[in-house]
Parts: sequence; structure tokens; C-alpha cells
Amino acid sequence: ANGTGVIVGVLDTGVDPGAAGLQVTPDGKKKIIDIVDCTGSGDVSTTTKTAHTTGEDGIREITALSGRVLRLNGAWDNPSGEWRLGLKRAYEFYPKPLVTRVKNERKKAWLSKQHTAELQSSEEVQTNAAATDGAVPTSSDIAAEMTARLEWLQECGKGWDDPGPLL
Repeated sequence: ANGTGVIVGVLDTGVDPGAAGLQVTPDGKKKIIDIVDCTGSGDVSTTTKTAHTTGEDGIREITALSGRVLRLNGAWDNPSGEWRLGLKRAYEFYPKPLVTRVKNERKKAWLSKQHTAELQSSEEVQTNAAATDGAVPTSSDIAAEMTARLEWLQECGKGWDDPGPLL
């Protein structure tokens, strides 16, 4: 009736483990068994600083670490004019089973497009070779380009790597 022997789990993004009411139980035992920081504080390094520029339309802009141009809300007051930037790969936030599933789905989609591109390039090389059989050959530069493109596509198909989305 008074909670003796009951263990309660609390998931809170701002709990203060040092608060007086969280120290000991009425019989003097420690209240907090374990604490896990779920706030995400410190997950993204924001040590890179930048200043904004003003676009042609008068809107303030900064270039993110990913290279994207971010347009800033005009209502945001930033007296220092200093903006902190951070970058994190989404896979670093995902649980491992999710990373595996997302990578598999993305690889399947990529391989499908890769295979289509290889087939198309191979057909172009074969069509070009057949068209020049005994006739005036297609420019050697064009033939070399077609062959190089096919070889490049085949090489890219071997080196699949998915670093994941950037946040």
C-alpha cells in the first residue's frame, strides 16, 4: 500500500537525479537504482561556428556542414550573429536492427537501379559494335566512352557502401 518493494521506471528527458525527493526511501534505502540519459544531450557536436549571409531576397542564410544552404527564420533573434553547426549520421541514432533493415532496403533499391544502368550501358556498347560491323566505325572516342562508362558502372556495383542519411 505504501509502495514498499515496488520498482518504478521513469523515462524523462529532464529528470534531475539530484533532486531531494529522489534520494532515499522512507526506510533510508537509495531510490535511484540506475539512470540513463535519454535527452540526446551532446550527441551532436556543435563546435563549428559560422556567420550568416544575406540572400538576394534579403533572407539570412547559412551553409550547413552537409553543404546545404539553410534559410533562417526572420523572427529568430541572434544578437551575436554566430550560428553553431552540427552534423550526424542517422544510423548513429538508430538501433542496430533498424540500421540493418534500412541498409538492406536501400541496397536493394540501389542494386536495382545499378543493374538497369549496367544493362542499358551494355546494350549501347553492343548496339554500337553491331552498327559498325564492316561499315564506317563510329567515332573511336564515342566507342571508348561507352566502354569506359560500362566498366565504371560495373566497378561501382562492387563497392556498395551506405553511410546513411545525414541529419
